[in-house]
Amino acid sequence: MRVTVYLLALGMMMGLGGCTTLPDRQTVAKNSAEFVNRAEAALAKKREQLAELANDLKSDSPTARRNEVNSLMSQPRIDPLTAYLRNYANDPRYSRERALIRAERDKRCDAVGDRYSERAPTQANLERFRRGYRLSCPTQIAAFARRVNPPQTVAETAPRDKTKRKAPAAVAATPAATPSTSATEARQPEKDPAPARAQSTQRRAASSDVASASASNCYLLYAIKNFQEAQGDCLQAARDGDAKSQHHLADIAVTSNESDAARHWAEASANQGYPAGQMLFAQLLQQDGDETRALQLLKQAADDGLTDASYEVGQAYLNGEGTQASTAEAMRYFKVAAERDHVPSQLQLSRLYASSDYPDAAESRRWLTRAAEQESAEAQYALGMSYSEGDSGQLDYRQAYVWLSRAMLNGDRRARAELERIAPELTAEQLGEAQAQVQSGRAGRRP
Repeated sequence: MRVTVYLLALGMMMGLGGCTTLPDRQTVAKNSAEFVNRAEAALAKKREQLAELANDLKSDSPTARRNEVNSLMSQPRIDPLTAYLRNYANDPRYSRERALIRAERDKRCDAVGDRYSERAPTQANLERFRRGYRLSCPTQIAAFARRVNPPQTVAETAPRDKTKRKAPAAVAATPAATPSTSATEARQPEKDPAPARAQSTQRRAASSDVASASASNCYLLYAIKNFQEAQGDCLQAARDGDAKSQHHLADIAVTSNESDAARHWAEASANQGYPAGQMLFAQLLQQDGDETRALQLLKQAADDGLTDASYEVGQAYLNGEGTQASTAEAMRYFKVAAERDHVPSQLQLSRLYASSDYPDAAESRRWLTRAAEQESAEAQYALGMSYSEGDSGQLDYRQAYVWLSRAMLNGDRRARAELERIAPELTAEQLGEAQAQVQSGRAGRRP
C-alpha cells in the first residue's frame, strides 16, 4: 500500500514538470534532484489524502470493506461471518470490520443457542445442532451437549493429566473373591456393556465439543493478538492436550515475561511435534545456552516445513551455534526458505554468493532481486548499489536509479545521496525512462 501511495505521488510530480528534454548532465542532475525533492515534499504533505485515494481505487478500500460488511450483515447465514473473521484475522486494516462481524456472529449464535435451549436435550437434537453450526457456534453446541450428557462429578469437568490413568472405578470397587466365597457367589451376572459404551461415547463427544470451542476461540483471539482474552481459552485447550494452543499459551507467556510458564507449554507443544512449538522451545533453550538441543528442535521444525525454522537452522550452521560451522549446510537451509520467498534468507544467500567463499555474481544478484521485488527496502538499496558499482554483475545506472528510488520510497534514507550521485551519469532519455519505470512500479528486467 505504501509503495502504491508513493508511486501515485511520483506520478503527480511527473505531471508537474518535464525532465526529459535537456541533454546536458548538469540539467539532468538538476531535474533529478527536483524530482526527488518534489516527491518527498508531496509525500510529506499529502500522505493521508493520497492514501485514502489509493485505498479507494483498490478492492480493500474503506468503501469496499463497508460494502462487504453490509453484504454479510444482510445475508442470513452464520458461517460466512466466521469465514470473514478467519480470512482477515491477521490484517490490522480490518480491525473495525472484524469487531462488527464478530459481534454479529456472536449475536446470531446466541440466538441459535436460545432456540436450542427450548428443545429437548436429546442426542438427535445435539447431532442436528452440530451439523448446522459446528463451524461458527461451538460454545453454544458445548452448552447443549452438557444438557444432553451432564457431567456426573466436578472432577470429570476439571482439566486432567492425561499421563496418569486411574483404574476404572468398577474394577476398583469389585472385591476379590476369597477362599471362603463360593464360585457361584463370586460370579456376578454379566450386564450388557452396550448402554455403558453409549454413555461413554456421549460424554466424550460432549467433552470434545468443549475442547473444540476453547481451541477455536484460542486460535482466533491469538491471531488478532487479543492475548488477554485468549489466555483463558488457550489454557483450557492446552490442558486438554491441544499442541497449537500450548504454543499460543507459551508465546503469550513470553510476551508477559512468565518464563517458567513459557518453557512448560512450549516444551509440551514441542513434544507433540508441533513445528511452531518446537521453534519457540528451541529459542528458549538458546537463551538458556543449550544450543545443541535447540538446533535439533529447529531441524525437526524445518523438516516439517516451517520456513522460519529453516532460516534459523541456516543461521546456526553459518555461525557454528550448536554444531560445527558449515557454510554449505547454511546455504542449503537458506535456499529452502528463500524459495518460499523468505526475504532474510534471500538476503543471506545474496551476501554469501557475493563472498569469496562461494563467488557467483549472477546468483547473488538473482536472490537480491527476488528480495527487492518483495519491497524490501534493504534489498532494493543493495540492488541499486550493485547496479551503480558493478558488483555482482554489470554496471547499469538506469537500473540503479530505479532500485534506489524504490528504496527511498520505502524509507531508506541512504538512497537519496546515491541518487544525486548517479543522476549525472544518465542521459535525459535514460532518466525519463527510469522515472517512468519507478512511477509504473515495474521492477525491470531480471538479471
